[in-house]
Amino acid sequence: MIKAWVDGAEIQVKAHSADLWQTTASPMWSPDTEYRIVPEKKKYIVSLHSNSEGGFVSISSDGEREAQSNEEAASFVKWLTDWVEYEV
Repeated sequence: MIKAWVDGAEIQVKAHSADLWQTTASPMWSPDTEYRIVPEKKKYIVSLHSNSEGGFVSISSDGEREAQSNEEAASFVKWLTDWVEYEV
């Protein structure tokens, strides 16, 4: 982890007494503290589409271009969610 930090990775710290990760520019590397590389954030959005059997199907998109393509499809009915962001 120290090598990743030296190579430019952002580091987060969580003291044992706290329940919150905080980004730090200068980790102290204390043995009684938890450290991690800042998790990558991704996002997705879910749309509802009609299918050829008269039913419906949901499709998730993980990029702006894919979402736009799904919205422009003839089968598009509506968005089921807003963009949902999560950490990997």
